[in-house]
Amino acid sequence: MALHSIDGPKAGEVRVRWERWPLGILLVAIGGGVLIAETSFRGAEAWGASAFARGVFSVPSTAYPSVAIYEGLNLHDGILAIRITLECTAAIAVAALCFFGAGALFIRNVQTLAVVGASTLSVLVMLLFNELRLAFLAAAFHWWGLKHGFEVAHIFYGSIISVVGMVLAVVVFVVVLVRFPDTRRRIDA
Repeated sequence: MALHSIDGPKAGEVRVRWERWPLGILLVAIGGGVLIAETSFRGAEAWGASAFARGVFSVPSTAYPSVAIYEGLNLHDGILAIRITLECTAAIAVAALCFFGAGALFIRNVQTLAVVGASTLSVLVMLLFNELRLAFLAAAFHWWGLKHGFEVAHIFYGSIISVVGMVLAVVVFVVVLVRFPDTRRRIDA
């Protein structure tokens, strides 16, 4: 008769969990899909930014694929179209968060549900902050005109909002993983 340990992994020990590879592949596919379909993703962001600008900042706006169109009070012709470029989209950050989630699935002392929750919440934080940034940019153009609005919103505040969003998304990801470790005890053969 063999004795089996019921102790979990030792402190600092990381074991690979290969049984979760299908979910890891799914997260990689989602991240890759976002990158491959980034034009459609930018279109969704334009729609969201337009709705955000109307709802939060009371800026009349509409959306067209990957372009958010705003009616500006301080613009010469009264209309401004903002094209969401690859540099302005959250697609790359969203894909990276999905890839981090896929990698975290292979760590034995992390709960599957915690990884899914961390990935989902961090992606939502990133999307929310990017939509806020895009809507604030439109509001700044609406309120202060193109030149001053660009200088204030895009260069200064937009950069701050982006950095805060990225940092918060990573913090949320890590906090969720750390707060919900896999505490089940396993019988090792």
